Amino acid sequence: MKLPTYMPYIPDKFDGTLILGESCPKGPDMNTLTGWDPWFDKGYPKKFIQKHVKDNKDNDVNTFRNLRKSFEPVLSADEFWSIKAFTNFIPELLPNSKARPTAQQWASGRNEFETILNVVNPKRILVVGDQLWENLPLGENEEDNKCFFRSTILTMCIPHPSRWNRIKYTVHDARRITAILMNY
Repeated sequence: MKLPTYMPYIPDKFDGTLILGESCPKGPDMNTLTGWDPWFDKGYPKKFIQKHVKDNKDNDVNTFRNLRKSFEPVLSADEFWSIKAFTNFIPELLPNSKARPTAQQWASGRNEFETILNVVNPKRILVVGDQLWENLPLGENEEDNKCFFRSTILTMCIPHPSRWNRIKYTVHDARRITAILMNY
C-alpha cells in the first residue's frame, strides 16, 4: 500500500472520525529540521503528525482545544484523541505561521488525498477551514459545507478555530455541524 508523506494519527479505539487540518508551519527553532523541539525531527516526515497530535493533546490549547470542544459530549483531551484520527492535508511544513499554501502545495495535498482515505478508512471527515474545503478534490452531492467521498464518507466543514472570534462563530455553531456528522 502506498503511504502518505505524513502518516495520519489513528488511535487504537478509532471511532471513524478523521479531523482533517490544512497545514502546519515550520517552528521558530532554526537549529532543528522542523523548527520545533528536537524530538519532532526524529522520524520526520512520516511520524510528524503523531508527534504533532501528542504535543497538542498534552498541552490542549488553542485550535486543538477548540476542536475537542466542538464535539459533544465534551471529552478530556486524552479521551478525545483516543478515538479521533487526525492529519493535515498539505504534506509539508509551511515556511512560517503567516504563510499560506501555494498552488503546488494544494496540488500535492490533492494528490495524497486518496492515499489518506486508504490509510485511515474514515466513516466521516471534519474539514477544518474554509480554504481547505475549497481546495479538496470535488466531492459527491456537494452542498455549502457537506459532501461525500467514495459515496459513503460524509464530509463536513467548519471554519478554522483561529477565525471564530473574527467571524462571530462559536463552539456552539461548530457543535451543530459535528452533531450532524456524528449522527451519520
